[in-house]
Amino acid sequence: SLYRKRCPCHRRMYLKRRRSCRQWQQSTARHGALAKYDSTTRLCRFHIIIGMVIKFGTDGWRGIIGDDFTFRNVRICAQAIANYVHQSNLTSRGIVVGYDTRFGSRYFAEAAAKVIASNGIRAFLCNRPTPTPVVSYYTVHRQAAGALIITASHNPAQWNGIKYKPEYGGSASPEVVATLEEQIAKISGSNLYQGSHSRQTQSTAIVQNVDPK
Repeated sequence: SLYRKRCPCHRRMYLKRRRSCRQWQQSTARHGALAKYDSTTRLCRFHIIIGMVIKFGTDGWRGIIGDDFTFRNVRICAQAIANYVHQSNLTSRGIVVGYDTRFGSRYFAEAAAKVIASNGIRAFLCNRPTPTPVVSYYTVHRQAAGALIITASHNPAQWNGIKYKPEYGGSASPEVVATLEEQIAKISGSNLYQGSHSRQTQSTAIVQNVDPK
């Protein structure tokens, strides 16, 4: 091959690239991603199929930061929650958005708040990391439609997650979870979520920073 005929440096580069390709294939297999190695061109042909399933249980959804817990998936969950609030005729009450002290939680919360606001729902974004029980209490006190909280509870530091607390401040009922999972499945297959960069100015108009104390 072309690499074998060249100097040892090119040979090592070829082997490193091939090894990286195989490692990528193994690490993404559970997400439905497929990486094929083209033996003719000695290059990796990546065929990505987005097939990861977001399971939104009674205590929310959790994933590894940068692996399956990404801004895209956070926006999908936020859009599903916005759709549920619209269906429940609670749009005018707004949604509280809280977050913990984990890596990137504030930025994930801001992204979720913009999606919610882009759907015409006021987002009450906590102005600092806030414990989940405090966010739940504030949701009931403010008579909001619910709360989206960026947190992974007791999981290790590399994890993060999303909890949804309905208007009563407790865990979501099986009926609410079923509706959210149905919405997530629809949005994941079509990328129909709001809050793109082109709408950033419009969405921030109804993102309100609040002190949940």
